[in-house]
Amino acid sequence: MNQLWEYHRQLEQNNAYMISRMEELYKGIRTNSITLVPISLWYVCALAL
Repeated sequence: MNQLWEYHRQLEQNNAYMISRMEELYKGIRTNSITLVPISLWYVCALAL
């Protein structure tokens, strides 16, 4: 169970990192309007079920 929580923590960190990188890319390009909203992994899992 502890390893599951560790995977969850790592996925949340990776998600936050990817969102920040996408925001940096958007700031560099500025050709389209994009809205990025961080969401919890639990929310994604609930939608998938």
